[in-house]
Amino acid sequence: MLTKTKECVIFDLDGVLADVRHRLHYLCQEPKHWERFFAASVKDPVFPSTKKLYMQLNYKWDIFIFTARPNRYRMITEYWLRQHGFYCEALFMCPDELEGTSPHLVKKQMLKDIRARKYEPIMVFEDSSINIAMFRAEGITCFQLPDEDWVP
Repeated sequence: MLTKTKECVIFDLDGVLADVRHRLHYLCQEPKHWERFFAASVKDPVFPSTKKLYMQLNYKWDIFIFTARPNRYRMITEYWLRQHGFYCEALFMCPDELEGTSPHLVKKQMLKDIRARKYEPIMVFEDSSINIAMFRAEGITCFQLPDEDWVP
């Protein structure tokens, strides 16, 4: 008997749900201070319009959150999500063995993982052009929020 695929929605975290502008200065220098950038994420404000969209979509579909943040920031990431009322089917973060890998490749692996769970994304909300291109190449409708890349 075939198992039916369940529709879902994917949201990126940094730059889509979480407003990262207050910590971008850590990435505007060489070397980039990724540790400080991610550690400061606990203070991120929410994009109110994106939260409203998230809450509306969460009534109808299971939501997965994909982030290329290293998994060692899981505790503060889950805390931030709870504090702001974001509940999801699962939070996917960059596993230790993929750290340093291009985010679009990390998210492509995450996509394989949810498809193995018999989920099929019907839409994705993402901010990175390279990630958007990957999702679209996979045949998934992808919306860019905000409509620009934020990583300097």
